[in-house]
Amino acid sequence: MQELISRSEARAKGLRRYFTGRPCRRGHVAERLVSTQHCRECSNHHSRQQYQRSPRTREEVKAKRLLRDYGLTMDEFNAMMVSQAGQCLICPRKLVEPCVDHCHTTGRIRGLLCSKCNSGLGMFDDDPERLLRAIDYLKGSSGGGQHACCRPAPERRAGSARRPDPA
Repeated sequence: MQELISRSEARAKGLRRYFTGRPCRRGHVAERLVSTQHCRECSNHHSRQQYQRSPRTREEVKAKRLLRDYGLTMDEFNAMMVSQAGQCLICPRKLVEPCVDHCHTTGRIRGLLCSKCNSGLGMFDDDPERLLRAIDYLKGSSGGGQHACCRPAPERRAGSARRPDPA
């Protein structure tokens, strides 16, 4: 259960949302935004309506986000796609929904990656040392060449039955 709190208490605590436990004008019992007092359900509904009414296309929304988040124009983005032959810089996957990879410290754009590779770098906090340790781990260099799970199974004697793996 959520903590009941007033808008003024939420504002004093520096929160962006608060929960009163009371329904809004449209009957939603949901968190409210400190900035507008609107419940999240009504705010989301309003945003969806505005988006549907807006003449902006998906490409226009994408262009605005690229410029706002990365300072990248659509022409620059498209030039990056062409220079990378439409492929991820880490793996050979074709870029369907490319992610703009950037340094979180400097903001410098490194290139376009597929979502799996971009997420992977993020999970390692963009730390090359951690990535190298992960590579060593996968290769099994710390354990004499290969991990036990990757070594071929020893030959079984004739007539010895293998027990099925528990599911």
